[in-house]
This record gives sequence, C-alpha cells and structure tokens, in this order.
Amino acid sequence: MDRASVWGRVVDADGDPPPRSLVYWLAGDHRGPALPLDLHPVARTDPAGNFCAVDLPHGECLLAADCEAFGSGARGARSSEALRVVIPPEEAGELLLRYPFSRKQFARVRGFVRGKDDLRVLRGHKVVLVDPATPNAGEKFRMETRTDREGDFEFPWVPPGNYALGVPGTLGRMDAGFLLNGLPAGAEPRLGIQVARRPPGGTRHAAVARCVDETGAPVPGAEVSILATNFHLPPLLAGEDGVARQGDLPVPPYAAVGRKPGHLEAGQPFGAPGEGPGEVRLVLRRLATVRVVAVDGGTGEPLRRARVAIEHEGGVAENIEEILRPPAAVTPDGGFELAVLPGRVTIRAAYPGYGKAELPAEVSLDGSPDPFVIALTERR
Repeated sequence: MDRASVWGRVVDADGDPPPRSLVYWLAGDHRGPALPLDLHPVARTDPAGNFCAVDLPHGECLLAADCEAFGSGARGARSSEALRVVIPPEEAGELLLRYPFSRKQFARVRGFVRGKDDLRVLRGHKVVLVDPATPNAGEKFRMETRTDREGDFEFPWVPPGNYALGVPGTLGRMDAGFLLNGLPAGAEPRLGIQVARRPPGGTRHAAVARCVDETGAPVPGAEVSILATNFHLPPLLAGEDGVARQGDLPVPPYAAVGRKPGHLEAGQPFGAPGEGPGEVRLVLRRLATVRVVAVDGGTGEPLRRARVAIEHEGGVAENIEEILRPPAAVTPDGGFELAVLPGRVTIRAAYPGYGKAELPAEVSLDGSPDPFVIALTERR
C-alpha cells in the first residue's frame, strides 16, 4: 500500500492554536461510534499548532484533534470537527483542523502564591481548580498545575462557571484558597493566594505504609504518597524493609498510594475519623514486560507505528506515546514493550489502512523470550 505524509495546523474558530492537541486518523469508511482502537494517534501539535503526520495510507480518511489542555471531566468542548481528507492531497498545502470554539469562550486564570507572614515566593506548590458542585463525582472537572520559579501559575483555557481555586496544605503550610463564582468567558483575572505557616502544637498523627509484592516480600524503594483532605505531602521512599513512615499528619482519614517501576500502582484508604492512622499495607503486584510486534499478514513486514493495547487483569497497557516519537526512534522490528500483570491477556492492534486484529496470550512473570507477533490484514 502506498503511503504518504501530511502536515497542517490545529486552530480554534478565530484561527488561534489551542495548546497540546493530539491529532487522530480514522478510516474514511468508518461508520458508527469510534472505539479507542479506531482512532489512531498520528501527531501532537507544537506551540504554534503545527503538526506533521507520517506514514498514512493513500485514500480517504478522517482527521480530527483532541485538546489535552482542558483538564479532566466533561465540562467544555475537547474535540475538533472531523476533516475528510484524501491522501495524498491533490494540491500540496496545509491541512486545517478547526475546533468549534474560540479562545473568547474561555477564561484565563493566572496568579501567584506567597507566604502570608513573610511574602516568601512559594515555588513548586500544587494549585488546583475544581468544580465545587461535584466534589465527589468520578467525572468532576479538575485542572492541576504547579507554581514556577517565581511562584506564578496559570490555567490558560478555563470554561465559564463556578470554581474553587486552592493550594493544598503541606507539612509546613496550611491549605488556602477561595471560590470563583460566575467566572465569565473572556475573563483574565490575576489572583494572589497567601498561605499561612502551620502553627506548632495541636494533635498530630503518624502513619506507617508497608509496601509488599503479591508474595508478601518487601518492595524497597517504592514511592509512597500519603493523602489527606486539603493536604499535600511530598512522596516518601520505602526503606529496605518496604516501610515508609510519615509523621506530623493532620486529622484522619487518609489514603496511601504506592508506586514503583515494574509494579502495579496500589492505593488504600486508612485511618478512620477520630482514630489514629496506624499502619496500611500496600500490595504492589509485579508486572511482566512483553514485547509485541505488529506485522502485515501478507508480507510479514513490521508495521512500525501500529497502535497496540494489551488488556490484562490490572487494566489496559497502551503504546500511544511511543508511536508519536520521531521515525528514527522507532525500533527496526517495529516492536513495543509493555508492562502487564502476568496471566491471561488479550493483545489488540490497529494500523491505518489495515483491519484491527486480536490475539489472546498467556504471560508469565518472566515475560516471554520471544515477542508476540500479531498479524493485521491490509484493507482493499
């Protein structure tokens, strides 16, 4: 199959580029809702909105963009209008993907964080913008950022609405924030947040997080985060015994989250209100590394930018970031390494111009000495 590259820009309704857009390819004859593997990521835009998508099959397709700058949750538009394209274009030129909204429909929230008592610049502090009407909803609108070296922060694309803007507390500082009611489109407030020092004394608590793998063996070097309401702590590293200890905590309840490369992340709530937090046990199950190579079913040639997803007991492992790397960074055999829980898995693959394929497999903790090869059939 002949293949070509295309280039273009992603802009809003006024011709300005929103930040961080991901461009997707979809088969031109696709019908019905688009499933994840139907959408093939082909490029990410630069700050000026430019993109270049390589190795696309000749023929009709749909290109669309999704803006990654709008935070999590359902508030606000995210996707551009789909552009029907014939590759290669009849005339060389720039393709234009356009979002159905403009910058004027959003607000821009900027500000700075300082110490309340000494006006000290507070660098690297987390700043959170949330919809206060849905504090416990799984799909609540949420944006996060951190202050820069000057203590400044910015949320450049905020849909109109009501928000809570806050700085979670730390060991040395209280939490702080306020409500932004009726934030209108086009507003560009610059806000100052002053954070007071945490007073000494009072009832404080200590917690112990014990990290183990599925056999009960310690997981030394695991990164442990202790979370409390409106409270943010820097992560701890577990010692050789897999234990991380955190003192000077506020009133429970808490949650602990453990992470380590090669292990599945684990989280656990603990410390009932009114009780001491005690100890929490985090089971970080070991992951196996498997290599998957997608090939043309007719020729056996590797499809070096195939989208691969492995469904396993712990979730889905995908290679989206890897296929967006420059062509020179793709391995000669076109293979991708993904980390999954051992056991029964389902490998799925898709590639522009080919039908989707599925391969059930069994994965041991040691992985596999040979890559799993999944064959895709070229569309005619």
